[in-house]
Formats: sequence, structure tokens, C-alpha cells
Amino acid sequence: GKFMEEVLPPDLAASGRQLIDRALRTQTVQTDQYQIEGEGDGSFYDLRMAPVGADEVVSVIRDVTSHRRAEALLAARARQQAVAAQFGQEALAGRDLPSLLQRACEVLVDTLDATHAKVLRLMPDGENLRLEAGIGWSSGLVGHAAVDAGPESQAGFTLLSDSPVVVQNLREEARFRGPQLL
Repeated sequence: GKFMEEVLPPDLAASGRQLIDRALRTQTVQTDQYQIEGEGDGSFYDLRMAPVGADEVVSVIRDVTSHRRAEALLAARARQQAVAAQFGQEALAGRDLPSLLQRACEVLVDTLDATHAKVLRLMPDGENLRLEAGIGWSSGLVGHAAVDAGPESQAGFTLLSDSPVVVQNLREEARFRGPQLL
């Protein structure tokens, strides 16, 4: 019972006006989806219009944001599972350990859309971790560089934790300091 301009943001209302004109001109149901930028990833709307006379349309506007986000999450999970299965097959094919570790880093970077990945090995002294494989690190570091295994380093803190350690923003992290390798 309201005009489209009263309900929708201006950019969507303008597009909706074009759909109205097309629905009236062709006397067919028109449908389209829109994304409105804003907080986070934006919102998604499904807009459907059907002519009900020479100069009127009925329109239904649905917020499909949660559906779109669920679809994206499902697609990402399916992709991750496919990559994990592929990696498992590669591991079973008998690759040598250094190649397998390097491949694991490649898979992580691709799957998680990250810039860096690393595998660290605890050294016999128990005080250092050596960079065994990695992606995104400076040339010459893989196989040679070491980081402290104590709780003040990210790697050491993670090794000593009973649960996964998630870092949202390394620059703002207070539990430990980021690796010198960066």
C-alpha cells in the first residue's frame, strides 16, 4: 500500500521503476535481484512485479540476505571439503613429507583466500620452531628460519593452547606478538 520510493533506497527504487514500466509495457511478471551496499557485505533483495491493470502493478520485495549468505557459506564449505578430499588423495599417493607440507600450505592459501601459510616444526631443544614449509614468506626463510616456541610468540601460544587460536587482527593482538618472520 505504499509507493516504492517510500520503502526502498533511491538506487533500488530507480531500478524498480524501470521494472514497473517494463511490466506495464509487456504485461508480464518482472523479477530481479539487487544488492544494496552498507554495513558488512550489504543486503540482497528479490523484487517481483506483476501487472494488475493498464497502469498498476503489484510488487513483492523480499529481503533474501540471509538466504544469499547461507548459500555462500554452503558453497564455501563444499569447496573446502572437495579440497580436503583432493589433498587427502595426494597424501595417500605417497608424496615425500616436505612436498606434502608445502602442498598443504598451497591448499590453505587457495582455500581460505589467505596471503600466508606456514608449517612449523618443534625443534629438539623444545624452545624453537623451524619454518618447514610456507607460502608468502621471503625467499630463503623456508627450511631455515626459526621462531620462539614460548607463550609470547603466536606459534608458541598456539602450541601450548588446549583449543584453536583465532586471530582477527594481528596488529591488535594482546595475547602474544606476531612472528618476526612477517
